[in-house]
Amino acid sequence: MKKFLFILFGLFVIAGAFAAGENIPTSKSYVDSKLGEKQDTIPANDGTTQVLTNTGTAGEYGTKGIYDANGAYATQTQNLVDAATMNAGVQNAINSEFQCIEWANPNDHSSDCLLMDVFGQTEHRSPNLFDSSQILKASGWTENNGVYSGQINNLYRLGDMIISQEFKPDTQYTLSYTLANDENNIYADVNARFQFRYTDGTTSSPSNYVYTTISTDPLRWRVVARSASGKTISALYTNYNHNGIIYLSDIQLQEGTTATPYVPYGNLYLPNGE
Repeated sequence: MKKFLFILFGLFVIAGAFAAGENIPTSKSYVDSKLGEKQDTIPANDGTTQVLTNTGTAGEYGTKGIYDANGAYATQTQNLVDAATMNAGVQNAINSEFQCIEWANPNDHSSDCLLMDVFGQTEHRSPNLFDSSQILKASGWTENNGVYSGQINNLYRLGDMIISQEFKPDTQYTLSYTLANDENNIYADVNARFQFRYTDGTTSSPSNYVYTTISTDPLRWRVVARSASGKTISALYTNYNHNGIIYLSDIQLQEGTTATPYVPYGNLYLPNGE
């Protein structure tokens, strides 16, 4: 009797849950009622099982029957596809969506494609103008999982940093990076920093830098610096107050006055608006 009451009670609970959930997105009635609002209706077929096919024309679709082993072979030959037709169809689908923009042999566009682009996408290069790998040219500097470390005085001796384009006249740039001092530094105030040098002979002031603490153990900062308005940058270099080992990562130099989330430097293409 107890088992019967338990089962009966469970049925009431389940039935109530289904009734209460009729308007939630996972319920059948909700999906059925919203289906027409979300997709076009495909014209009725002849009752046979079919699949949608790509016609290569925007806004148009095709259909093709699926071979049924229980049906008559003679009436289903149109449902069969040979290898040559399949290969051509796949290649046509690729050609309608992608285009090659870099070949193994630049002078031979029939050679292997190394880089493809998507049709219909407005794209722009990565906003990051700073090549962090040049830091490894400084004596004793190393990289581990995107973090560059070494003596700041050796990075200072490296001189001007290289960017992917000339600094535009009378244009502001924003530099952002993550900085940490080695816990064994003799001087707690190493004050390592990147600085802007301007065409009028002046440099950016350390007081214009914004340090945001990321963690306290170990102590790490996210540093943001903006070049001065109304000036033209001639070079970017590093400076410091006291020598010591520092750690640098996620270094990004970009045009404008806003520090956006870090993206790698180089041949990285980002969809417009992302």
